[in-house]
Amino acid sequence: MEAFINYLKKFGSLSTEEIDNVLSKLEMVTVAKGSYLSETGKVSRKLAFLTKGILRIGLYDDNDEDVTRLFVVEENFAVDVDSFMNERPSRVFFQAMTDCEAIILSRQSFIELSNIIGQWSGMFSLITSGLLAKKLALSNDMLHLDGRLRYLKFLNVYPGLANQVPLSTLASYLGIDPSSLSRIRKQLTNAK
Repeated sequence: MEAFINYLKKFGSLSTEEIDNVLSKLEMVTVAKGSYLSETGKVSRKLAFLTKGILRIGLYDDNDEDVTRLFVVEENFAVDVDSFMNERPSRVFFQAMTDCEAIILSRQSFIELSNIIGQWSGMFSLITSGLLAKKLALSNDMLHLDGRLRYLKFLNVYPGLANQVPLSTLASYLGIDPSSLSRIRKQLTNAK
């Protein structure tokens, strides 16, 4: 729970009483490898802060194929903001790539904290805008780079993750077919 509070403190100060209020609303959960923290088509009613493991954010494209859009690593939030805030069915899912532990804050508790902590909404606006800026920068890079450079960028952004997720999942994220990714990895290994 301390990791969640420390993360929040980067975006504003909280009094001891406010911290106690936040802590009283949090719940620790485990998500087994392969299980879903949230699913496509369901309203996201939980804000998760990952403390252990790796989640992938995926969606189904027009051909109903599973596409990996992003990875969430430790000490980051996992939530479909639009679904959570506007109570709309989510277009994405969050699946555990490893056994995971997360701190959960329900939507109802989030609203309650918004009513008693003056800067709560502002803190989450800063968090959300920062995460969105990172996501857009990464997405823009991925659109303009070839497969090899996308993979190298991935290795830089997510150190150590390439060996923890299946090749097909990583290839989906990079927007290349698994055989191309396998070839790129082999070329990079041989170049060392």
